[in-house]
Amino acid sequence: MKFNGKTLFAFLEMTGADEEAYEAGKTAEWGAFWDAYQMLGTRRDYASAFTGNGWNDVTFKPKYDIIATGNVYGVFSYGLMSEINVVLDFTGATSIGSAFASCNKLKTVAHFKPPYNLAVSFSKSGCPKLENLTIESEIGTTFTANAPLLTHKSLMSIINHLAIVSTAQTLTLGETNLAKLTDTEKAIATEKGWTLV
Repeated sequence: MKFNGKTLFAFLEMTGADEEAYEAGKTAEWGAFWDAYQMLGTRRDYASAFTGNGWNDVTFKPKYDIIATGNVYGVFSYGLMSEINVVLDFTGATSIGSAFASCNKLKTVAHFKPPYNLAVSFSKSGCPKLENLTIESEIGTTFTANAPLLTHKSLMSIINHLAIVSTAQTLTLGETNLAKLTDTEKAIATEKGWTLV
C-alpha cells in the first residue's frame, strides 16, 4: 500500500497513531537533546549551564547525573525549576560561586554531593522556597543553608555530613533553622569543630 503525505496523515489521524508518533518523536528529540547537551553523560564543565528563566520544570529534565570536575559557577542561577532530582556530584568542582543564586522557585535538591573545600550557599535570598536538601558527601568548609523553609530532615542531613575539622569552620543556618534543632543536634556540629550561626 502506498501513502502520500496527505493520505498518511489522514490514516494516522484516523487511527490515533498521530499522537503516538508525536509522543515518540518528542521522546526521541528529548533524548537526543540531552545526549548532546550532557555529552552522553561525560560533560564535566557546567558553568552557567542551566542559568536563566528558560530552565524550568518543563525544560529541566536531564538524562544523566550532573557530575562536575570543573567550573560550576552560576550553574542554576536564575533558573525556575522547583526540583533537581538527578545526582549533583560537585565533589570535583573547581569553582561553585553563585551556583544557586536567585533560584526563587527551587524547593528540592534531592541528591547533592558538595565539594569538600569550596564554600556552598543555599541562602534565604538565593533559595527562599528551598525545603528539601539531601547531602550525600562530606562538607569540609563554610556552608550556608539559611533558607528558612528547610525541613528538620534537611538540616540533619547537613549536620550529619559535616567533616571533623581542625580549623574552625562556619555553618550558617540562621535563627529560623537553628530554632528547629535541639541542643543535642547542634552539639553534633560543634563537637566536629563547627561554629553555628
